[in-house]
Amino acid sequence: MGEAHTATDRLPSLPQVLIRVLDAVQAENGADFRDLNAAVSQDSAMAARLLAAANSPFYFRGAACESLDRALVLLGQHAIKTLTMTAAIQQLFDSFEDAPRDFLPGLWRRALIAANLGQVLATLTRHPNPEQAYLCGLLLEMGKLARLSQDPAGYGALLGDRDSSSALADAEIAELGSHYAQFTGDIMQHWGLCDTLCDAVRYQLEDAGQVRDAQHLVKIMNVVAGLVDAENSARATTMDRALAAADELFGLNEGLVRELRHRIDDDVRSLAGSLGIPFDESPEALTEQQRIARRTLGQRVGDVNSADQFAGALQQASGLPEAGLAVRRCLQVTLGLPHALAFWLTDDGQSLTAFADDGTDPLFVIAAEPNRSLVADCLLAGEIRQDDDRNPLSPVVDRQIRRRLGGHPLWCLPLLRGEQCVGVLVLGIPPGRDAELRQRLPLLQALCRELARAPELTAPATDTALPAGAVSDDVIREVVHEAGNPLSIIQNYLGVLRSRLASDDQAQEQLQQIRREIDRVGRILLRLRDPQDAADDDAAIPARALLERIADLMDTSLCQPRGITLELELDDELPVLQKQTDQLQQVLTNLLKNAVEALDQGGTIRLRAEGHVLHRGQRHWRIRLSDDGPGLPSSVNDRLFSPLQSTKGAGHSGLGLSIAKRLMDEMKGKITVQSDATGTRFELLLPVDEGRNG
Repeated sequence: MGEAHTATDRLPSLPQVLIRVLDAVQAENGADFRDLNAAVSQDSAMAARLLAAANSPFYFRGAACESLDRALVLLGQHAIKTLTMTAAIQQLFDSFEDAPRDFLPGLWRRALIAANLGQVLATLTRHPNPEQAYLCGLLLEMGKLARLSQDPAGYGALLGDRDSSSALADAEIAELGSHYAQFTGDIMQHWGLCDTLCDAVRYQLEDAGQVRDAQHLVKIMNVVAGLVDAENSARATTMDRALAAADELFGLNEGLVRELRHRIDDDVRSLAGSLGIPFDESPEALTEQQRIARRTLGQRVGDVNSADQFAGALQQASGLPEAGLAVRRCLQVTLGLPHALAFWLTDDGQSLTAFADDGTDPLFVIAAEPNRSLVADCLLAGEIRQDDDRNPLSPVVDRQIRRRLGGHPLWCLPLLRGEQCVGVLVLGIPPGRDAELRQRLPLLQALCRELARAPELTAPATDTALPAGAVSDDVIREVVHEAGNPLSIIQNYLGVLRSRLASDDQAQEQLQQIRREIDRVGRILLRLRDPQDAADDDAAIPARALLERIADLMDTSLCQPRGITLELELDDELPVLQKQTDQLQQVLTNLLKNAVEALDQGGTIRLRAEGHVLHRGQRHWRIRLSDDGPGLPSSVNDRLFSPLQSTKGAGHSGLGLSIAKRLMDEMKGKITVQSDATGTRFELLLPVDEGRNG
């Protein structure tokens, strides 16, 4: 088993597949798990790498990880990126010239055929988990890859021109003591995968008569291995044995099996074409295609590394001018582009500003309006804009920018933070480099994403002693960072669920509700780290929409399961909320949760809101929340809105009302309560932002 311990360290992958995985992890809005899963599911070496990592002690969660979906979730985007980069860099320096020239493309093709054929046969024969069959098919010949990576010359010679798996297996047993199927099973067992998966791969080369009473998955992979082996064998008896095994083990007739095999060949051929992998080329053509792919992979690895280094440089920037200087240095080093200028959207969203390196005075200030400048048009569209010729009728500011950027044609690239455009990067493109730079657009877009997250100007830290019992900023940052890990895993699982339930509209809406709540938890944590920044991030939302969303969430998750009725009555003219929506949602969530826990089955909660209330000469809006429960205990009434031990039993902190009061104070609002034997009634009075609602 010691040999299996390091067998996955240097598994070779096709460069085309590694490029696709890198593209997925570098996607604009973070990795899309459907794209990532699709990329990893095409390569046995990459799948093996991720499964081995997910089952390592560092990520182990008490149960073996036996699916690619779960491996992607457990590892997360950054770990996947690191594993892919490691594999890519290793492959750029490793040589497998001692193996037959078409070995890697051929093995990749057979792995995909085996994976898809296994999934189809599992579905056809009613196996409860077709995904297991896909995974086993993908890993079916992984032992060959592992042995080739450990001893390219020796194992390359052993591969030779053997035209069947049985011939290779006999040679391996004579030379190495075991064949590749047994070795693959040992590797999978070392990862901690279940015996069923390991045995399905381990016994793939057995005669059909030997596995008649074996587990369902073992029989499926036995048939799959025979059908895949028949592709490379010149002996007609190889296909005859595979067809006979399909009939003996599952009663599948020859016509059906051949049709399934033909369809899967077509699917894999189409996939190979989409990746630029030659399917039926000569050895010379294969060598040339792989050389081009390795060169492209090398360039992509360099681009990803450049983007990471640029992100590190931005972390050291103390403001926007330094961030602009960092991007110009990066573009000069990576692409030989000396001319670049970053424009930033002002806080009020009215204009774009570019700074000189010293940051003293703006170089340019452009109104964020249509047709004012190519830069403004790029911002408003959120898309790349360029001027192909030096139009003398273009706005003077564009001509000034062009002159400052070497007199070259301009490319304007949006700086996107999620779906929001926060600025524009303008490049001066030297003559003759347009086509080349279009090929490097993924790198430019990656740099723009990093630049969109450039730090704002911050005040220097002070060394003020903390009062006794207070928590330092460093501790808060550490807690927020650590809390981000489980939140990221939950978000990853949501991505998988959204993909699996794509056709279920109701499930999609519920998953979106969960995502919004997780995002809100994240913003609450960020308020610990930087209250001012978190408050500024709140987006405008109609109060009616917010209350309906809160009521729907609480009704579905708490009220309905307990048999409690939630009644909602809202004015048509409630205000639009510009800020602090998270605080209000937290207040209402605490109060509604308390009300639900105070009521028995059949109880009723009423949530009412009115938009026109005058209080001390100023316009306010009011929320009234009432229930028909037994009322607050006297111990709570005596210390209302002060932290105290909860009366609701174990697991409650008793801080709900005190938190509600503090948050209402932050919003410059007022909270009052009346409680007796007929129930509890809360009233929230909140000022209206006349600038937005006047």
